[in-house]
Amino acid sequence: MNAKTTRRRFAGMMAGAIAAPAIIGHANAQALTIRFANSSGEAALSNQFAARFLRMLEERTQGQIKGQLILNAGSEQSILESISVGTMDIANTGYSGMRELDVFYVPFLLRDLDHTLRVSKSPLMEKARTAAQQRYKCRLVGLGSSGSFNVGTKEKIGSWKDLAGLKIRVPPFEAYTEAAKALSIAATPVPFNEVYLALQQNLVAGMITLVNVMLASKFNEVCKHVVTNDFGVGTEKFWCSERAWNRMTPQQRDIFVGLFNEIVGEHYFGAAKRQASEDFKIWEQRNGAGTALTLDSAELSRVMQPVGERLANEVFGPGSYQAIQAT
Repeated sequence: MNAKTTRRRFAGMMAGAIAAPAIIGHANAQALTIRFANSSGEAALSNQFAARFLRMLEERTQGQIKGQLILNAGSEQSILESISVGTMDIANTGYSGMRELDVFYVPFLLRDLDHTLRVSKSPLMEKARTAAQQRYKCRLVGLGSSGSFNVGTKEKIGSWKDLAGLKIRVPPFEAYTEAAKALSIAATPVPFNEVYLALQQNLVAGMITLVNVMLASKFNEVCKHVVTNDFGVGTEKFWCSERAWNRMTPQQRDIFVGLFNEIVGEHYFGAAKRQASEDFKIWEQRNGAGTALTLDSAELSRVMQPVGERLANEVFGPGSYQAIQAT
């Protein structure tokens, strides 16, 4: 072997060695798997949306990003904590522990799902995003919704005043604590996984949550009636950990956020609207005609307006309530 051949071979070996990391890096980008966590099962609208989102994300990135659903993954608080430290990649939670997000649950602050979608894309949400990133060190991609919250009661009621003094399990959000005070409800804290037993043993006389959650959790077996009037719009936060965000290329991040914004209206908010009327039919099929109650929405609106105005202006600053209503 002459010296010239040896030099050529050595040069080729060095070129291959230099190229190897680039090849490995490209393979890793193609193999990126992001794990989605949620506290409920596959029938939940939030998880149906997540499954669609991950499927389309894989298609849009030509297989460079793949998704893995991890359902029934524990409490929403623990899931959000795992997003914060990066042991989980993306998630949907109702819980946030933040006034900037919890305030939206006040009944009639958000009028309906269409109004909620508009507010979720308004400048006001940038304040919530900034606060979320400072607190949890993760990205708040946007809001979704599985529908409006409703009041379920063991005994039949004829007006909102009939809730006064009743022990009702309310979600752990400031908005519902304040709403309960306005209606003189005896707000009773009960862990979600203990609600069925609390109703069964008459420790509470009712609860507040999404009607599709009531049905999925079989609360209708131990809670005879449900009020069909909206009692606050459920807003679910779609999170992305900094670890997952930093593992995506700038182009992949654009696809990720763009896809969410593209499909959230039709396949999250829209799915919730389509499901709502069916849920009340299912309720009466299971519990009997007349067990889905309709009360006076105007009466509830009058009671809740000052609650929503006070909290919105406290959280986001003077004039924020009017800005939300005008959106």
